[in-house]
Amino acid sequence: MIKQTNKKLGLLRRQAKNLTFAQKCTMYLNIIRPAIEYGSVIYDCCTVGDSMRIEQLQRRAAIICLGAMKRTETNILIESLKWDSLSNRRNLAKLSLFYSIIRGQSPAYLSGVISNVKPGAYATRRNANSNLNVEVTKPRLLRFGKSFFPGTTDLWNKL
Repeated sequence: MIKQTNKKLGLLRRQAKNLTFAQKCTMYLNIIRPAIEYGSVIYDCCTVGDSMRIEQLQRRAAIICLGAMKRTETNILIESLKWDSLSNRRNLAKLSLFYSIIRGQSPAYLSGVISNVKPGAYATRRNANSNLNVEVTKPRLLRFGKSFFPGTTDLWNKL
């Protein structure tokens, strides 16, 4: 995914002189960012180094779109373009998918994971008046704790 996105960023960089600011931003938002976010719910449990490499792609696109210097702070670039960080967008996508799973609006193989709980599971409540009870087995390994269901359950409970 990073290699394919780098190719698209190279195309944007080569064409930057011929495009307006709005065209560069549109090219990023419609061609490059969807390539970065495709399957982001699955690969969100990647290592910190890989996550930084993915965020670096958006930084490079922001530098190209703004025509900024390479040493400009990332926060300034992203705020001036009014883009969300990719980690925030991945968290929102995970929470949106989790909500559709809880509500039964997803395929049966996804909702079956939550309803068929192994012994030793614990229940969490989204809020006191809601019936959005979620049961997930406690992760034994750190790697499993970062996977979709345990990790997203933690995000869901922190809302």
